Amino acid sequence: MSSCAGHSSSNYRLVAIDSKHSLSALEKLKLFRPCASSALEEDRTPTLVGEAFTVATTTLRAPSSRIHASGPDVVTTRSREAAANRNPSSASAQNAYYQALLKANMPALVVERYQSGRFARNDAIDEAYHRALLSMNSGGDVAATGAGENNLANHPSGLTPTQLQAVSQALAAQSKGSNIAIAKGTQGTGTKDGPIHVVVDESIGGVFFRWIKFVLWFCLFTYLSLVVVTMMIDGLNTFKRTGGRQDSEVKPENQTTRFSDVHGCDEAKEELQELVEFLRNPDKFSTLGGKLPKGILLVGPPGTGKTLLARAVAGEAGVPFFYMSGSEFDEVYVGVGAKRVRDLFTSAKSKSPAIIFIDELDAIGGRRNARDAAYVKQTLNQLLTELDGFEQNSGVIIIAATNFPQLLDKALTRPGRFDRHVQVDLPDARGRLAILQHHAKKIKMATGIDLQAIAQTTPGLSGAELENIVNQAAVHASRSKAESVTVKDFDWARDKVLMGAERRSMVISPKEKEMTAYHEAGHALVSYFAKVQPRKLYKVTVLPRGGSLGHTSQLPDMDRYSQSAQDFLAMIEVSLGGKVAEEIVYGSDMVTSGVSSDLQNATAIAYQMVAAFGMSSKLGPMEYQRMYEQLSSETRAQVESEVQRTLTEAYERTRQLLLARRSGCLPYVSHFLPGCAVCVFSHFSSKMADKAKERLHAIGKQLAPATVEDGTYEGIPRIKQVAAASGGPRVQGKVVIITGANSLLGIGRASAHQFAQNGAKAVYICDYDDEYLGFHEREIKSLYPDVNVHTRKFDAADEKAVKAVIDDAVQQYGRLDVFFANAGIIGPHSVFTDVDEEDFMQVLRVNTLG
Repeated sequence: MSSCAGHSSSNYRLVAIDSKHSLSALEKLKLFRPCASSALEEDRTPTLVGEAFTVATTTLRAPSSRIHASGPDVVTTRSREAAANRNPSSASAQNAYYQALLKANMPALVVERYQSGRFARNDAIDEAYHRALLSMNSGGDVAATGAGENNLANHPSGLTPTQLQAVSQALAAQSKGSNIAIAKGTQGTGTKDGPIHVVVDESIGGVFFRWIKFVLWFCLFTYLSLVVVTMMIDGLNTFKRTGGRQDSEVKPENQTTRFSDVHGCDEAKEELQELVEFLRNPDKFSTLGGKLPKGILLVGPPGTGKTLLARAVAGEAGVPFFYMSGSEFDEVYVGVGAKRVRDLFTSAKSKSPAIIFIDELDAIGGRRNARDAAYVKQTLNQLLTELDGFEQNSGVIIIAATNFPQLLDKALTRPGRFDRHVQVDLPDARGRLAILQHHAKKIKMATGIDLQAIAQTTPGLSGAELENIVNQAAVHASRSKAESVTVKDFDWARDKVLMGAERRSMVISPKEKEMTAYHEAGHALVSYFAKVQPRKLYKVTVLPRGGSLGHTSQLPDMDRYSQSAQDFLAMIEVSLGGKVAEEIVYGSDMVTSGVSSDLQNATAIAYQMVAAFGMSSKLGPMEYQRMYEQLSSETRAQVESEVQRTLTEAYERTRQLLLARRSGCLPYVSHFLPGCAVCVFSHFSSKMADKAKERLHAIGKQLAPATVEDGTYEGIPRIKQVAAASGGPRVQGKVVIITGANSLLGIGRASAHQFAQNGAKAVYICDYDDEYLGFHEREIKSLYPDVNVHTRKFDAADEKAVKAVIDDAVQQYGRLDVFFANAGIIGPHSVFTDVDEEDFMQVLRVNTLG
């Protein structure tokens, strides 16, 4: 082969466009040497290997001559390069530099700089770029590019289309940061070690579709991941239960509890004693033909010791105890509850004799409904099947406990299943004492503590609440760093359970505290002076407790299991006492929202009286509560009318009682209450006794003949002392006022009969309560028709009321002869039994006008 001047003849092989080497490898291949003329001869045609085009082995013959063109001025080219680099955004600078490179036959540099994308472009630059490409394809002669791109295929030194495609791929690889190299030997491109770099220009639709496909795959992946995670969590919950149980199998427990540890439910213990004997000696019952019930249902309020009783039965009999709560059967998966019922009974039968105890049976044994789904009833149906599936002499006894027996399915409580019900009620006073003594053994208690007094003042509390009182007292003593638990600690714990926790940090304005004091004083006074007292006043406080700003607590003298209509009315009056006291002192427009709970309580009691207990004379002995929703609108209106009437009448009685003490007891109580955190009944009674003595001496100075010579009230002449039994002319024609005459067997009634019998002209029977005044009036009129009998309801401690009845007598009859000051003048409450005899000097004395 011939060669150009200065060059020897040599062969070169272009095998692949590889992205691992620099674009400068093209020039190393001598493919674009600047010569005067060049000719390419293909020894072999291009072939398709795999997915990449491979340029077959091509023999290049050295050019026969060089291009006779003068080279560029080096200084000019460098200066234009520097100017172009300083101004990458200047298209003119870039074009000048590109023209210099083309003039110097350096098209590769033009292509490399253009494809870097870092420099400005315009139409002239794009034309220079095309000329550089054509120059590289035509053998490096820039002048040859004048023929245009259309002459490339016909140019004597032009590449084949396959070779041109390879060159274009190399240039694209260079723009992506890759290089071009010569493959080793005759190996072409498109192999594992020499992949072809392909750039695909996607359309907008293709890009959008690709993102939609990505989002869909991402959503599917997320959903599947959540499903897998959920199944893993559910699997862990299935095999690992709360409380440490790893599977559904119930492990038997050996109980150490005995009947001696159970108090307050002696009757229940007696009923369960026969179960102990059966478990100890089953043959004793089977030989005689007797059969014990399969299931025993313990029924009672929460905290009464139902679970403790079941454990005591197992402990006394010394048999395995299988415990399971009703809420532990069902899980998230259908069928788990039924399986656990089967496993429970299977385990119990294998350990026979044994006891199965199901706590809170109503959780799985509730009444079925035809609309319930099938899986809802599976657990209950399986339990019913198991109860029918073993005999009485199998040695397994099922004990269950519930607080709501009325919610259980009838099929569960029929004979042959849970056919025996053992009632476990709240403990009485003796049971409460036994419970307190049992738990008091566990604490260090000071000497002299009367647990019986605590038991008497905790009616209605369950064994669990009593245990809580003992524990709270011990904790309170520990916080106070005391050496033992004292009475104060027990009182604190009992008040916390009965009245709520103290809120000493609560900031209350003086005005609001005063209103609270009057509110609680109203409750306390109504409870203290009520005729009927189903619950005696226990404690009064204006210290915020629980959710209230003050609290008035009442306790019965002894355990009561039924209430009369009078008891209910007394409860309503006490509930309304706070509201009435606020109205009397501040007016109806200033009543606070603190009366809401009182009104709810009073309304509930009145509704029970009318709708549930048949205590309405208008509606008669009928029960409306259970079928209230089915009642007609007229009947409902009658029920509501009776409830309103009951409340209105009780409200009026409460108002009259407090109005009579508006100027005395009500402000007195409201002033001393804020001075003590908690006012107990003994303290309250002492304060009321002091006030009563003040009233007693004040009235005695007006009416007692030993201290008063002239009448205080207008129209009363000089006073003399005579005996009420003197009779005769000294009583005939007299006008007499008798106070405190409401009782059936009291002094007032006897005195009224005595004056009427001895010829009195008119008798006024007066008292602050009118319960029996009408009876006395009718009785005296029937026995003594000539005597004018009048009744007046007023409190003799109220001077205005006393003067009003005196003025009435003087105006009607022109005179008043006798004012009989009976005990009613100071109130017939038991607190006055401790007053000295000299303070009651006017009780048995008659002040007669001469």
